[in-house]
Amino acid sequence: MKTLIFDFDGTLADTQQGIVQSVNAALAHMGYPTADSDAITPLIGLSLEHTFATLIGCEESQLPSDVAEVYRRLYDEISPETLRLFPGVGETLELLVQRGYVLGVASSKGHEALDWQLARTGLARYSTTVVAAQDVTLFKPAPDMALLVLRNTHGSSDEAMVIGDTEYDIAMGRAAGCRTCGVTYGNHSAERLLAAGADHVISSFDALAEICL
Repeated sequence: MKTLIFDFDGTLADTQQGIVQSVNAALAHMGYPTADSDAITPLIGLSLEHTFATLIGCEESQLPSDVAEVYRRLYDEISPETLRLFPGVGETLELLVQRGYVLGVASSKGHEALDWQLARTGLARYSTTVVAAQDVTLFKPAPDMALLVLRNTHGSSDEAMVIGDTEYDIAMGRAAGCRTCGVTYGNHSAERLLAAGADHVISSFDALAEICL
């Protein structure tokens, strides 16, 4: 393998609390009932429009036109107090770069929040390319984000691996022709990741260094 494509939320950084709070703040702002965290967390990694349509119980075309804008504004206010890296992330990425891997990020977040959080956590320096929601038409589990990372890095799918915490990351990687690795400390269980077809499943981020020898 030469290229590693990372999800951000639930894979590199623990953002679950900030996302749940921001989704509920946005629902309340728009006059909808708030949702339990158990209803929100399975949707992390999908597009904002899909997430809110599912929680509200409507078609995406029926959502308020500013739903993504409202969420992102509230997330920018809430997330700084809840953002933290998972153990071993910085050290492992440093090791992988030293071994010659090209690293990219593929996230359903918007660029403003994603780029800011990568900078705040010190991870921006490891990422050769960052693909966010504005960069593609089709979101996870479609392969578009992973394929765009590969185009930006001149990589090949048969020499790449997608690392993520949800079945949507695994499905994206498989659809793009990449190997896949699921992490169990994020938003989906090991069973769910394996059912999606993950080639590897790890319970701590530093275990990735053993796979990428």
